Amino acid sequence: MTEEKRQAFNAAMQDAQNAFYDIFVKLETTESDSQKQAELVKQLREDLQNSEKIRMEICAKYSNLRVKYERLRTSIKEAMTLNSPTPDLMARLGSKIEADLTSTRVSSRASSGSVSDHISKIEGNTE
Repeated sequence: MTEEKRQAFNAAMQDAQNAFYDIFVKLETTESDSQKQAELVKQLREDLQNSEKIRMEICAKYSNLRVKYERLRTSIKEAMTLNSPTPDLMARLGSKIEADLTSTRVSSRASSGSVSDHISKIEGNTE
């Protein structure tokens, strides 16, 4: 009978060891998967930061192009109507625009408004 108990005990110990090793392998697999996912999240965050930086650069270029376009459009309109301002008026307008831009910080979305509207407001104030 003791031999049967010993075999039963050995079988139970073998089952316990197998269960322990199964759990240990699953834990290691889970930790490995978790680490891979953490690295993936880190990489995605870096990619997001890079794409956001690129987007901001593109928005800044677009904003600058829009301002240049509005200036050219205004100049062409004035030249077509033969209502071109004198160099003195242009110097005064330029200094007022620079003063307005330095005194007031405007977001890029707000500054994307019509430059000709801004110039017409300043012209109205100078006359």
